Amino acid sequence: MIDIDRLEAPADIEPTSLDAIGHAVRQLPSEFHDVSLYYQFSASAGLNSGIIKVHLWYWIDRPLSDLALRNWAKEYNTQYGMKLIDPAVFQGVQPHYVAAPILDGIPDPIHCRSGLIKKRLDHVSLVLPEAIPKRTNQA
Repeated sequence: MIDIDRLEAPADIEPTSLDAIGHAVRQLPSEFHDVSLYYQFSASAGLNSGIIKVHLWYWIDRPLSDLALRNWAKEYNTQYGMKLIDPAVFQGVQPHYVAAPILDGIPDPIHCRSGLIKKRLDHVSLVLPEAIPKRTNQA
């Protein structure tokens, strides 16, 4: 799951629309662009105008460790120039809250919170950053 917490929506895109999902996907590395995904708007989506908050689920083509995924997310955020992907979800102790919100006294601002988007490919061939060699004590 890729957790996007605070992506500013372009002025012509409603932050809780399918266009917002497309915009979020286009911010990811190119290997994600033509891959099927399941999306779910975050519980707080629609409560902050102009901000896209969404979870994006993808199949990847091989098993990867939490550490590899966390490092990938941090490296991509550095390249992107801001925290686009929340790397905290890639660790065993991090809860992933995905239930629909309980909104006391106000209607849910989102008509459809989740769905499947089918594309040409069914899995991502994730490109990981090169591992940094461990430092040795040799002179």
